[in-house]
Amino acid sequence: MSGSYERNAHSRLRALTDCMVADVAALPDSELLAEEREDDADFDGAIQSLRAGILQRTISARKQRLVAARNGLKEASKQVLNAIPRPSIGVIRSKINELLSSPRGQELAIAFRNGKKQSESDLESLWDDLIEMGLVNRDDLDC
Repeated sequence: MSGSYERNAHSRLRALTDCMVADVAALPDSELLAEEREDDADFDGAIQSLRAGILQRTISARKQRLVAARNGLKEASKQVLNAIPRPSIGVIRSKINELLSSPRGQELAIAFRNGKKQSESDLESLWDDLIEMGLVNRDDLDC
């Protein structure tokens, strides 16, 4: 095609597009909606579909934020517990036995792996849990 023919075709197409846009823009919203309903447009279904999609994305984003917050809290809790020195394993063992034989300790139920012997990590974990629950006051000990 020649250059002038293409320019002429593009200008005619642009003029037609501008005319169509002007016609649609001139119609009131009620007439546009009525025409679409006549063409069997399912606005309610489209709206419900959009709402469901937005709701699903919102739920997904909130779940991701919750998981990230929980992981951050767990990590911060570990760092705080690890930053404070623990007493020796012997002191931890005696204080746990002392707590379990006291009236406050009678309400506790504790189980260990294999049920026979507690490892040092079991005792340290229990110690940290007891401090977190407020059953042992770390300030009362000289670490």
